[in-house]
Amino acid sequence: MLGRIRVESGSNWPVLAYLAGSSQVPSSHEARLTEVGPGTPMGEALRRYWQPIASSTALTSDVPHRARILGEDLIVFRDGQGHPGVVFERCSHRGSSLFFGRIEEDGIRCCYHGWKFDVQGHCLDQACELDGGKRRNLDPEVRGDLVAREKAYCQELQKSGEWVHIWRCVGEYANISVFDVADNEALHRILWNLPLFPYLTLDVTPLAQHPSDLAAGEVVA
Repeated sequence: MLGRIRVESGSNWPVLAYLAGSSQVPSSHEARLTEVGPGTPMGEALRRYWQPIASSTALTSDVPHRARILGEDLIVFRDGQGHPGVVFERCSHRGSSLFFGRIEEDGIRCCYHGWKFDVQGHCLDQACELDGGKRRNLDPEVRGDLVAREKAYCQELQKSGEWVHIWRCVGEYANISVFDVADNEALHRILWNLPLFPYLTLDVTPLAQHPSDLAAGEVVA
């Protein structure tokens, strides 16, 4: 006996419940021959051969395409130079789907924190890291001290009223800030004393205001 079906009457709809019996049909599943995921015998064998994954004519440079093969979820895309590429669907940073990424001239950029990968899966840019990720190899103690001093210094400037506003640029390791200082020398002093100053690229706009700051200008009734 494989099992039996019981019908349970409820207030709205009958419920079908399957109760497994004591005997089962022996499984014909042969894992060595049917499983093709990473690390399986057949999966490793098939990965030694070319596998069709997308049509070249359908692969354009405007949007990425999803594909699933050999138990893996992949993203197929063509960069702005026309080179085709295949990468894992999940970004190696925070696991966001690269299906929602942006195609650029030399790769695909993740929509979450802006990491960019070329057609071979190499990470070209880490937009939300210091100097595009080029400083990730700093000694952990040096990096920790640098970030801690930067945070403490910025908090002092905010408490003193000199650093009025700050907000992040989406997908980039960048901020937009509004400072309230007496003159250029005061602004230069603040910027030069930033612990992260050697790694920054700065653009200064005189007399800038936060777009939502009602106190920055006259409010017309």
